[in-house]
Amino acid sequence: MHLLDEFRSSWSTLIIRWQAEGCDQNPLMVPTPETVSIESDAVRIISAILTSDGRFDEELFFSARQIRDRHVGAKIDLRAVVDLSNRCRVNCGFCPMRRDNSHELPTTKASADKIVEASEAAYALGFRQLFLQSGEDTTIIEPVLDALHRILARHSDWHIILNLGSHRLDVYERLRAAGASGYLIKHETANPELHLKLREEPLAKRVHHMLLARQSGMYIGSGNIMGLPGQTIEDAARDLLFLGRIDSSRMASSAPFTSSHDLPPELQATETGLFERTLRFLALLRHCFPFARIPSTSNLDSPQLLRPEGLRKSGQALGIDAGANGITVQFTPSEIEDQYGLYARGAEKRQDGYLVRYEKARLVSQQTGLPLDLKPRTMFAESGIARSANGAASRRMQGDMSSRAS
Repeated sequence: MHLLDEFRSSWSTLIIRWQAEGCDQNPLMVPTPETVSIESDAVRIISAILTSDGRFDEELFFSARQIRDRHVGAKIDLRAVVDLSNRCRVNCGFCPMRRDNSHELPTTKASADKIVEASEAAYALGFRQLFLQSGEDTTIIEPVLDALHRILARHSDWHIILNLGSHRLDVYERLRAAGASGYLIKHETANPELHLKLREEPLAKRVHHMLLARQSGMYIGSGNIMGLPGQTIEDAARDLLFLGRIDSSRMASSAPFTSSHDLPPELQATETGLFERTLRFLALLRHCFPFARIPSTSNLDSPQLLRPEGLRKSGQALGIDAGANGITVQFTPSEIEDQYGLYARGAEKRQDGYLVRYEKARLVSQQTGLPLDLKPRTMFAESGIARSANGAASRRMQGDMSSRAS
């Protein structure tokens, strides 16, 4: 059997088993021996695809684009992003805003007025999806709540997604009540030991907050970092299984690890080959989650990544060609933007092209031949408990993969 067909078959079987065993509510559980065996086989197949010499890429990317076009449309989904605070209580080794760097960073924090102002600028350009993200800073919650009420009072057709880190259930419930629909909490790596080493917090704690966000009524999304120092190919493969277990069927992502001078010395390195491996992971995400918003991240254009010579498209365009469908456009106030950095900050951030402006989105559109779409998709009906939409998506996904595998 062809390797990609093997993957489709094993994934379809796993979806059924994960749902039957309740893995979406306890993604770190030890499943039945039969499921463990199928997972092990899936890890073998995924690892082979990720480390291939490119012989599967054409078919992998072509089929991923077909799935994307059929289920979410042949278009690029645009979100407006506003970065809020560069304060973070967590000490992630791979992030320039890590807690140990707080004494070197001037504190920048968006007020509710600034958030509303930025959203108005995006709305005027036609954006209807708003993504608010921040370092894990408890003091940003009240300004966000204030801004949400004001933003939606002016324009009720906004679809708002948050990425504010780990908080209590009552905080998530207040954010949901204020109008947020989705919540992104990336797991980064599903290897418990590596997660603890790089984030200085247990993976179980991260997962607990993902489930709390879902319990509040928001749908959730997650994703990994490809090529973290210490990550193995099997780790990367198991990241995909984790996303399936927790049912990240509406938002799923993968970004390559890129270093920064703000990271600890032992993490200031980037493995070669991550560019192609990330593209393959994006394509596998599309095969697994046909309905998901899968972003092509800005650091796919980082000069740190070794890419094949002679490429005529940007890294983000190649991510779209691999099956991704999302790009996030910056609307962060300038006084905050410079010191906010998921991949880098300051001059390094500007130099390495991490800021995505509307002009860059237009370029990616031209390079891929796909139109830009600023309206939120309506395939998932809003409900008091958005979890039901996640589950329905998984059932449709499983049926779709079964038909392709036959």
